[in-house]
Amino acid sequence: MSHAPAPAAAPAPAAAPASPPKDAVGSLAEEIYARFVTGAVTLNGIEPSINGSADGYARLAYKLAETFRHVAAEIKETNTPAAKAFDLNAFDFDTWTKPAAGGAPAAAAPATAAPK
Repeated sequence: MSHAPAPAAAPAPAAAPASPPKDAVGSLAEEIYARFVTGAVTLNGIEPSINGSADGYARLAYKLAETFRHVAAEIKETNTPAAKAFDLNAFDFDTWTKPAAGGAPAAAAPATAAPK
């Protein structure tokens, strides 16, 4: 008896394209640009006019946003404490609860008297 190959399964529907990641500098530049233009546009009757170049405002907004992100990252880097390598699996928690020579659990650090 001859076995025919099983029919191929229908292809899965194509997944919706993922939206591009949000550009942090671009988003900040858009906010800066909107504030620039809001302050630069005047209405003369029915025709709006802009004081300055819209292209110039956009370029300046991007430069300011890039500078802001760069400085923010630099400040965060200098203010973040350096993480020391700590292997939690190598740490012996039992030493905290093992009785010392006198029968009491060992102290983690020597007690100091409070200043008077």
